[in-house]
Amino acid sequence: MDRRSALSLLAMSMLGACGGGGTSTAESATDTSSTPAAAPLNTTASTPVQTPPAQPQAAAALSPNIACWGDSLTDLYWSHVQTLYPDRQVFDGGVIGETSTQIEVRAVADTAHRDWISVYWYGHNDFTKAAVPGNIAASIGALDPKNKAFIVMSLLNWADNGERGTAVYDDIVNCNNILADQYPDNFIDIHAYLVSLFNPNDPQDVQDHNNDLVPTSLRFDRIHLNDTGCDFVAAKIKEFITNKGW
Repeated sequence: MDRRSALSLLAMSMLGACGGGGTSTAESATDTSSTPAAAPLNTTASTPVQTPPAQPQAAAALSPNIACWGDSLTDLYWSHVQTLYPDRQVFDGGVIGETSTQIEVRAVADTAHRDWISVYWYGHNDFTKAAVPGNIAASIGALDPKNKAFIVMSLLNWADNGERGTAVYDDIVNCNNILADQYPDNFIDIHAYLVSLFNPNDPQDVQDHNNDLVPTSLRFDRIHLNDTGCDFVAAKIKEFITNKGW
């Protein structure tokens, strides 16, 4: 090999060692010092956390105690409800002779029982029944907003002037129909229930049934219930409350 060839071979060897030509094994490898490390895959950041919708508070979570609002009929039956619920408080909101407007004023002003299960049974002393649905609605509206545990009961008709076929009877039926339509899930047709309990072997009860009246065997005057009648009312209320889980 002559001197020129030797010098040329030496120059090529030095150039390869400095990385000036071709691709060396080191050059083809990934240079982690100049390439930022990839961020770890965030599987939760791209998927929003689904928060379960808030569940409405069940009426049963409010007070289990019972407030009975009404007139003299309520003043008679409430204690029978208390007997069925010895472990609960039962409030007597029944005042003899009061109209639906007077009872509504008391119920709206009351602040002690707004989270209680509430039973509304009034309007028997109203000369006409037109104001009854609105007064009951106002009473219900005064409850705690979370409290949906209430009962509306149909009105009874008076013997001697409220039998089937009279204008008074028609007024009561119309009022009861309105209440049933307004509160389909909170309504007890206590009138129809009591009428159905007549004694078929008692001629007076049969006559009462024909006139769509609460049977005489369940009351002590034209409309007020005796102890047996009050027992039936209290049992019906308890059945309703149990079915609702209140």
